[in-house]
Amino acid sequence: MPPRLTAQDFDQELLILFDAYVHGNLDRRGFLDKAQRFAKAGVTAAGLLAALSPNFAAGQQVAKDDA
Repeated sequence: MPPRLTAQDFDQELLILFDAYVHGNLDRRGFLDKAQRFAKAGVTAAGLLAALSPNFAAGQQVAKDDA
């Protein structure tokens, strides 16, 4: 599995677009249209969205005996 990307790996303008998308100020189509200019060789706007989106399945699990 490739290393997890952090905010420093993305352009600040792209992060602002993603913030607008997740908070409902921009719909998915609008995000993808605007994010396309940040896509580089072999990466699509949809790929950028996937990279920016959290992977909840990889989150830390709470131990059963945690009080």
